[in-house]
Amino acid sequence: MIGGGSNGQQGIDISKYLVNFNAADWANTANNYLTSALNQGIAQSEKYNNAAINASNTATSQANQAMAQGFDMSQALNAPQRLAGYQALDAYQDSLGLARPTVGSFQLASALENQARGDANVPGQAAVANSFNQGLLGPVQQIPQFQGGQ
Repeated sequence: MIGGGSNGQQGIDISKYLVNFNAADWANTANNYLTSALNQGIAQSEKYNNAAINASNTATSQANQAMAQGFDMSQALNAPQRLAGYQALDAYQDSLGLARPTVGSFQLASALENQARGDANVPGQAAVANSFNQGLLGPVQQIPQFQGGQ
């Protein structure tokens, strides 16, 4: 007898369990409990792993958007200096009689940048970028010659 009570309660007789103990039945029951617990644990694990993956994907997407916005802002703030530099390059190439893009170096650079980003927001830019990527430049720009007082 196990657990006799102090207030007159009778304890539990476990002798019938010990005499009729069957190891195979006990092992099967234990395996069933373990399998059930494992299946519940796997389901919980999958649930929380998927939640973690979704949270990571959301954070990555937000970071990419913020990075793209920052890049676009920096490009916009730098555009006047880029335009002046590309116009100077075009004028220099013209003065040397070199071939250059007919649309201008700034427009070509913008088209190539948008193509690289997958954002061809100006319809003609795709054609400009594609023609440059195929090695096509415009003809040499002719500069009107100074006629020396004639």
